[in-house]
Amino acid sequence: MPLDAGEMEEQKLPDCGHTSGKTHSQFNPSVKGFDITSEWSFRSGLSSNDTKEKTLGAAAEYGVTLLVWAVDLDLHYSDQVALMQMLLYVTNGKLDNQSSRFEVQLLPRKPKFWQVKKKPPQTASTVSRCAVMTSSMWHTSLSFIYYSVFFKMCKAHGIGYDVQQKEGTIFTIFEEQKRHRFGMLTIGEHLQGVLMTFAHHLFIIYQELSAPNMHAETNFKGAVQDVETILGVAEHNKLRFDEEEEEEASRAQAPTK
Repeated sequence: MPLDAGEMEEQKLPDCGHTSGKTHSQFNPSVKGFDITSEWSFRSGLSSNDTKEKTLGAAAEYGVTLLVWAVDLDLHYSDQVALMQMLLYVTNGKLDNQSSRFEVQLLPRKPKFWQVKKKPPQTASTVSRCAVMTSSMWHTSLSFIYYSVFFKMCKAHGIGYDVQQKEGTIFTIFEEQKRHRFGMLTIGEHLQGVLMTFAHHLFIIYQELSAPNMHAETNFKGAVQDVETILGVAEHNKLRFDEEEEEEASRAQAPTK
């Protein structure tokens, strides 16, 4: 049973084999934390499973909520978080972390004034989307061209984002002194198609930025090769999955003796 305030002032916590010298009054039972192990077990240098069981048992007996002190954490607003926020902003979608599903709502196109009476009103539909993102693409030749020229080049090759269908490619420009690094976010219906689009757009940009008489450094080739490797593994897994489904279907249809 949990102790009352008077007993907590007098009763000392068990030290699990080591003397902690802490009383219940020094541990606030109302504080919410991770009940994995306690502060005094950390200070005593005990980390075995037996010690954790004793600590948890003691906490349950005396009604104390245990806390974990995490150290050496590097907490910052990362590029990955920024790209995820941009993904949610441009699509107005919802990400379910438990099911790993990203869904967006497609709004119906507004009919023309001569189509208002002919077509019935359409409702919005919810569809799934996949995304491939990176914040580490760089090409030294990008420093020698204006961003407006870069975007016009992408538009001329059909690289852009469809606001209505909520799919396509978006760029994030990192304004640095060298101006050679940028982020890239590709959104599509299927993961395999998104990976192919991502690699295809990178290849087009690489061809436009790489001049034969200039020695430029870039990581585009490595990124495209990595995507091709992932596509090869995905295709191999898909073939194996189809073969297993066919085998299961043939076993189910086979007559039992």
